[in-house]
Amino acid sequence: MSEECEFKTDSKLLCTFFTVFRDVTNFGMEHDAHVAVASVLSNFFHLVVLTRKSMRNTSINLIMAAVALSDIYSQFFVIEQKIKSYYENLEMDKCYTGTSYFNVASDIVLKTGREFSRRSSTWLSFCIALVRTLVIRNPMNPTFEQLSKPKAGIIFILVICLTDLVISIIGHLQYEILSERIRIDCGPTTKDIKKVTSYRLDFSLFFMNNDEKYLKMYTDFDAIISKFIPCILFLFATIFLILELRKAEVRRQKLASSNSNSNSNSGKTTKLVLCLTITFFIAEFPLALIYALRPYFDDAYGILLYCYYGDYLFTTILSISTASHMIICLFMSSQYREAAKSVATCGWSSRRNNNTVTVRTSSHEH
Repeated sequence: MSEECEFKTDSKLLCTFFTVFRDVTNFGMEHDAHVAVASVLSNFFHLVVLTRKSMRNTSINLIMAAVALSDIYSQFFVIEQKIKSYYENLEMDKCYTGTSYFNVASDIVLKTGREFSRRSSTWLSFCIALVRTLVIRNPMNPTFEQLSKPKAGIIFILVICLTDLVISIIGHLQYEILSERIRIDCGPTTKDIKKVTSYRLDFSLFFMNNDEKYLKMYTDFDAIISKFIPCILFLFATIFLILELRKAEVRRQKLASSNSNSNSNSGKTTKLVLCLTITFFIAEFPLALIYALRPYFDDAYGILLYCYYGDYLFTTILSISTASHMIICLFMSSQYREAAKSVATCGWSSRRNNNTVTVRTSSHEH
């Protein structure tokens, strides 16, 4: 058995695989702050582009904007934790004075907010695939066409956020702040020794009683609602989207050339949604499996280690995938490229295009 293994196993191959898996994850953990910064910048630009007047004309764009906002907060949480850890280490090097009540309370709020944003991002991303699948599956149905309108996007966002808010409030109740008196030794003399009140985060007694019954119930419920169910639905939505995309391609080839532009735009939108769905699914589905399997292997230390490192690894991959949304939209949507160009040039490119059109119109009149 290799000494590098953190659990007992007679399989050298398994041990080697775990070692590589652990090292790759540790490398990602060392650079997760850099990934988070890149993701925040990318999603902020993505959000600005999607909220332009020319882009707010479809439900998918509005939902993508909400996803970008959720992802910004999720990645901001990573950055905040890194900064906080850095300053805590500096304080430990000088003289530890305990953790303040405000720091612990803000940690609870930020942690709850991150769970809210990640849960919302998951369901909103699923809504994008769902809306596009239903629209292209029922192209001549006025009822389903309404799903592509901005009003439908706002309704989806409100319903998901309000539902998520209720779950987050319940999750917030699982924490409580405890205080304790600690002895501080900041110097060589007895005068430098003092006692201060320090605060820490812990689970509430209500959730911990009865062999952690309610804590396990909430954890399982959150894992199923936040990860497993949307990812299973995501799988089916992706399959249906691919099938409908193929059918739509056949239909477009049979339509008259007069409708070729609108059909081409529709096809590009569908491919855009498909790309966003696949990139999200790559990271989110493994996380769903980890969340679902973890409660059942409390005594299997090796599996728990895989879950622990897998959680960090695929969370980092998820951060990378969220940063790629802007890039995918740039490649897949000409409308997005025009809006992005306008944002990047502070509207100069749009004014230039308008002036060009005006000049051409005037020359034709003369």
